[in-house]
Amino acid sequence: MLFAAVSCLSGVDEETLGSVFTAWQALPTQDPEGKDNSGLSDKRYHVAKDCLSGGLRRVKSERTLHPLIQLAATNEDMCHVVYACLEHIDHPLAAIFSGSYIAKIDKRIEGKKDRHNFLASSRFSFFGSDFDRHVRYTTLALRALETEWRNTKNEPHFRRRCFQLWLTSVSIDHLRALAKEPPEGLEDELLLARCRLCDITAVSDLRVKIEEGHSKGIYWFQFIRQFDSRLFEDLLVQKLEEISSALRTGDKPDYSADSTITDILADRRDKFAERVILEHWEDLQHRYNYPHVLLCIATPATLEIHARHFEKVGDKKEYFKLLGFAYGIRNSSRPGITDAAQLEALEPYLDHFDGHLIEEIWDECNEKGFDAWRAKHLDSRLPQDGWAFKQINDEAAFRELDTELENRSSIEMAAYSWSSIRRHNSVSSRELIDRANRYVECRANHESAEFLAELIALVGERADLQLLSRQVQAGLLTEMQFEGVVFAVKKRSLV
Repeated sequence: MLFAAVSCLSGVDEETLGSVFTAWQALPTQDPEGKDNSGLSDKRYHVAKDCLSGGLRRVKSERTLHPLIQLAATNEDMCHVVYACLEHIDHPLAAIFSGSYIAKIDKRIEGKKDRHNFLASSRFSFFGSDFDRHVRYTTLALRALETEWRNTKNEPHFRRRCFQLWLTSVSIDHLRALAKEPPEGLEDELLLARCRLCDITAVSDLRVKIEEGHSKGIYWFQFIRQFDSRLFEDLLVQKLEEISSALRTGDKPDYSADSTITDILADRRDKFAERVILEHWEDLQHRYNYPHVLLCIATPATLEIHARHFEKVGDKKEYFKLLGFAYGIRNSSRPGITDAAQLEALEPYLDHFDGHLIEEIWDECNEKGFDAWRAKHLDSRLPQDGWAFKQINDEAAFRELDTELENRSSIEMAAYSWSSIRRHNSVSSRELIDRANRYVECRANHESAEFLAELIALVGERADLQLLSRQVQAGLLTEMQFEGVVFAVKKRSLV
């Protein structure tokens, strides 16, 4: 309704549109009972984020966007709400508004050490941001942003944010051309963008920054992960030598490079990685993350050193809690477990792993195809109240489905929620339907049959319809329900 009002009334009936905006502003922003602190009760925000934004992405015009920007300009409380509408819109007005709003936060918190622009971190941070899910601007929006960052003189925050938005959508060729004569004051942002795109011509500039150390709050060493680490082997060794030197002289070592070095050594697992960690082991063994790298590299020499080290560990369960980070499990920027030797290295220690770690490795094995090792070493160790156990034990899965159907407002929503989560975790549609069919065979009631029907309507194929024919014959589904699923499946399979 809000999108219909904006698209139909903008520039036509401003008075009625103003009344709609007033009603929008009056929507609750928190749970009236005070029970929900998650932010999901902010109806005013979510109407914008989940409803209005989608419509505006399809119908983006100056006529529909201008009233929203005016609303933000005249009502401070609506600025973030309007930003939620416009942040994904490929239009010059939306792009400029996004840059100005983020810059406004910059200006408000400037000089306050305990304040941070989390919105900017979400959109622009190199690691751990949602950068890849944001809009990619096309010619008109890019031209508007470029005009702003080239011509703005006295608003450094706004200029920088416009430049960052522009950088997210231009090609590597644009960046290389710009690097020949970087815009004054934006050199670091340009280099960060080139590193993000793995621009090999940025390596020499990155090495210069690394030699400088921390520069304007940026730790440049971490960005060598974006490139072939063989280009930086001398710097990796240099960092470890600096740690050794500091320990020898009684100075406090700088461990800032630890996470970068351990990630690289654990992922490379080559002669260089083995040699470097063994040569510096005496100075690294007391750090929490280097011992796990020995297991990742998984050569006879590293495993022998680790076995001797583990004998001296006091709290052996606590010791392994961060093992998943060393192996790169559930980290999309790292390869994770790639070799059976990395799993075999864990066998002597499995009894010390907590349930969460067992499930992490179990999931990694499923994803990477190490099914035989997983079945032999992990299935029996899964916690019976955990999500993974339900993947291999029907009765546990059926009890969970009973609860799901009991708590959901509709069986259709239960099927959607249950299937979407598992498909996101790489469970195939075939596996889901087979399990739901076994659920019906076990429970033999109307709810379970309707659940199977809704699931087939969502993800099934025409061949799956015969499963429902049996439920109609058993009296668990009506002919009308069956025909509805037949129509849904045939319509979807025509697309």
